[in-house]
Amino acid sequence: MIKAIHFADLHIGVDTYGPKDPETRINGRVLDYLDMLDALIDYAEDNGCDVVLFAGDAFHKPNPDTLYMREFARRIIRLRDICDVVLLVGNHDLPGHAYKSSSLELFETLQVDGVVVGNDYEVIEIDVGDETLYVATVPYPAKGRLADPIEIRGLSPDSIGALVGDKLSEIIENLGGAIKPGDPCVLLGHFTVDAAQYGSERYVETVSAEPVVPLQSLTEGPWDYVALGHLHMHQDLGAKTGMPVVYAGSLERVDFSEEKHDKGFVWIEFDHGDVRWEFIEIDARPYKTLYVDVSGIERGLTQNILKQVRKKDWTDAVARIVVTVNETDQHKIYRQDIEEALIKAGAYYVHSVSLDVIREGREVRLDANKPIQSYTEEELLETYFLGTGMKPGKKLDRLINMAFDIMDEVDSGK
Repeated sequence: MIKAIHFADLHIGVDTYGPKDPETRINGRVLDYLDMLDALIDYAEDNGCDVVLFAGDAFHKPNPDTLYMREFARRIIRLRDICDVVLLVGNHDLPGHAYKSSSLELFETLQVDGVVVGNDYEVIEIDVGDETLYVATVPYPAKGRLADPIEIRGLSPDSIGALVGDKLSEIIENLGGAIKPGDPCVLLGHFTVDAAQYGSERYVETVSAEPVVPLQSLTEGPWDYVALGHLHMHQDLGAKTGMPVVYAGSLERVDFSEEKHDKGFVWIEFDHGDVRWEFIEIDARPYKTLYVDVSGIERGLTQNILKQVRKKDWTDAVARIVVTVNETDQHKIYRQDIEEALIKAGAYYVHSVSLDVIREGREVRLDANKPIQSYTEEELLETYFLGTGMKPGKKLDRLINMAFDIMDEVDSGK
């Protein structure tokens, strides 16, 4: 039996929503990411792991701080002492230029025993006792690497993404052709599959130009398990086919779009043609949001919010409050009192206390049953200004008259 761990999207260097640790002077959220990696290494040691498959994005930036590189390297060396390690290059590990080195190539340059860097499209062999695990490495498909500048000249981002996606699918098919039937094999990739659900990376990446691989091109291959990174939500896309096509998801939450995502890694057992796997959830930093609507009350707005805060468990959480309030009452919300209450309740960090303000002008609309052609220019201008919250009166009349003066000047060519 070969025992493996599949994880991805470590993103060391995300330092939002956390204070500096007073001892190490490292941002607290960076320490969270390192702590989750430590938990994974402990699990590998306790359970006799043979190989760890990392599916890309070790760092959040392609030129990581040397402090972050040191802390990551320390942990990879510890992991290497337990089992073999394959580090795939993700898009966040890549420099802007296609021919510059990635942040992970240091391990390859130093020839660290037991650590293989997946920086090319190839099949590597991992010997585990008297068995061999074949791992096809598919790093992030950078367009500068897969597409000739001449063939993409003049193409739209969507067309370029589609072209690179087609080339990547062909590469994956060729890698599958190199696998001997019956050998345990894994496709280790960092890319987007068409059937996947997005997490926070929807807002980080240029998704419209993303190369996308059809799920069918993976499930029709020889793979026993497809280990994916790039999308932060843990999901198995191959559940209906019987072939595991699994995004491990990120080890930590990057922002509030991942608030409800489970975080962890995947434990896999290859047992003579039989593959078993399970998602191992870890104790990632919780993100918690409280929505409070005080638009229906006139007095004690902050006290009402504080009462709602005290009902929720904020222990060790990155916290935020979103308050719906009438425009005329927003000055009655005392943010500092709310932030202090969150810290007192055990919150690790207060992200924000934000106001969703209901403005009176929002309700000013054109009559949907009245043709727009039947409105006069004065009526249209009045509706617009009322929609900004302005009250009827002399000021509104002056603005409408000034607008007509400007239109008259434009019409006369002045």
